[in-house]
Amino acid sequence: MARHDTHPPGGAEMATTPVDMRRRLIRATGWRSGFIEFEFTIGDPLLTVELIMPPPAFVAFCAAQGAQVSWADGMEHVRAQLPRSIPAFQPTGEE
Repeated sequence: MARHDTHPPGGAEMATTPVDMRRRLIRATGWRSGFIEFEFTIGDPLLTVELIMPPPAFVAFCAAQGAQVSWADGMEHVRAQLPRSIPAFQPTGEE
């Protein structure tokens, strides 16, 4: 497990917290001109990037990462079009 060190201004040391670099999170946030906008996080929220992909690439990316996928409000129409063979794209009743 990697460790995440933070060093605030002024040289003061903060506690080191463990980061599980195996943890992958995807949050689908928007739809623009046929592309899915999403945030991809590895291990720690500080390691988040915003990405945009066409639906087939998004599906492949999610599967390759084995990520836990969540959906922003208003994304139901996009989620409904994706293959249900990927557990992350199946309705959960939680959202």
